[in-house]
Amino acid sequence: MIAGGVLDAIAVDGLAIVDSEQAGVDFVTGHRHGLDIRGSTVRDGDLSGARIRSLRSATIIRSRISGANLSAGSRRDVVFEDCIFQYSNLGNSKLSRVAFTRCKLEETDFSSAKLTDVTFEGSELRLVDLLNASFERVDMRGAGSLSISSFRRLSGCLMSDAQVLEVAYGLALAAWASIERPRT
Repeated sequence: MIAGGVLDAIAVDGLAIVDSEQAGVDFVTGHRHGLDIRGSTVRDGDLSGARIRSLRSATIIRSRISGANLSAGSRRDVVFEDCIFQYSNLGNSKLSRVAFTRCKLEETDFSSAKLTDVTFEGSELRLVDLLNASFERVDMRGAGSLSISSFRRLSGCLMSDAQVLEVAYGLALAAWASIERPRT
């Protein structure tokens, strides 16, 4: 168990965290130097701005993942619980059996990602980018709020009736519909 402090992936040319637990750790990475997290738990960590190359069989709890680069990699068997994603990049990544539980995802980029068996229980999705993403068994019904900034298709996503109404305006605009606004 590592409690508190800073783990610097730049100083060691990348960092692999395997079968361990970290609490209250700040992770520092650079463009070429990233993190590989496997079989581990990160609790109350700060992964803001981190480059995360690989994430497998991991649990991330109450952590900040704002501005993180998780693009072009594989995320498999991962639980994110009570995490904050702001301006994070998951574009071109593969997410398989990933659960976002009570997370805040604001302007998070999932463009061209492949999502399979992904859930968003109790999470808030605000202005998420789903352009060119593909979906298989993606359950959005548990999301507390849902706002999509761009998409091409949503085949493979399951939404509740209320969520469809919540995103209808944005979906109509994305489909190039003209919307008449009431005159006041």
